[in-house]
Amino acid sequence: MGGWRRTVPNQYSLQAKNRRWQISTPEDNIVDLSGEPDTSGIEPITDEERIEAIKQHDKLQEGLQEFIAGIPVIGVSEKEDYVKLLIYGLPGSGKTYLAGSALAVERLSPVLFIDIEGGTKTIRQLYPGARVLRDKDQYDAAGLLKKSAWVRLQEVYEELRKENAYKTIVIDSLTEAYKVSMYSVMSSTVKKDPERDLDIPAQRDWGKSSEQIRRMVRAFRDLDCNVIFTALENQTQDQMTGKRTITPSLPGKLQFEIPAFMDIVLYLYTKVEGDNREVVRVVLSDNTEKQSAKDRSGRLPLTMREPTMAKIAELVLD
Repeated sequence: MGGWRRTVPNQYSLQAKNRRWQISTPEDNIVDLSGEPDTSGIEPITDEERIEAIKQHDKLQEGLQEFIAGIPVIGVSEKEDYVKLLIYGLPGSGKTYLAGSALAVERLSPVLFIDIEGGTKTIRQLYPGARVLRDKDQYDAAGLLKKSAWVRLQEVYEELRKENAYKTIVIDSLTEAYKVSMYSVMSSTVKKDPERDLDIPAQRDWGKSSEQIRRMVRAFRDLDCNVIFTALENQTQDQMTGKRTITPSLPGKLQFEIPAFMDIVLYLYTKVEGDNREVVRVVLSDNTEKQSAKDRSGRLPLTMREPTMAKIAELVLD
């Protein structure tokens, strides 16, 4: 059925005529206003009756569910509040450690780590009870590829979409997920054309892999739970101006598009302070001339020393 529809139980219908909206009523409800109205037999209602009628109307409205094209329309305050977060930085800066600190927060736990990178040793030491799913290529007894890590990741998502007992999902990391996606694309390409080199993707292969990553990120982001992605950082330098820019380590437009999918993007870095050369972890939550970051909640400070998910959740979750 074409067009937009709104489910509202009343006797009126809106009709477009001559580019104007008009209200049409059934013939038996048409009132003749040419003369004085006949009020014989009609008793005036009292203020108490009027107030009660308003209350009943309000109750009826509260019980209505509005739909557009079969999709429920709800108030923004009725939507469950989740963290959709990307943390990126250099290797060893503490991305996995920060994501793993969600395990210590009741509102964020239990947590499922989807380990694509193979680097959850930090979590194993700090949180031995953490639940980790290691996503990697699966081979048969003969050493032949049975199922790629990319296909397995898709299957994991489908299971979580149907039934998810976790409050937080961590994808570690997007940088490695892109490599897994590209390997999947190139394996399929070489299977169709054995003359192609597995390690030399063409422009079409780059485009296909990038689209796979977009769909994957959107899919996990839209799960009804908190979702934390990690990524390595990438530094580029403008050849004309010499300006250095730091973004998530993803190829091409993805380094700018993927952060746009998130509510919060944190750049995590370390610095050395004091005479004793203490290493301090810091996150940046807003853009600078050099780094890319953002905070849609508007509640995080520009920088946060020794960040944890407990500190972040306390500030950004209602």
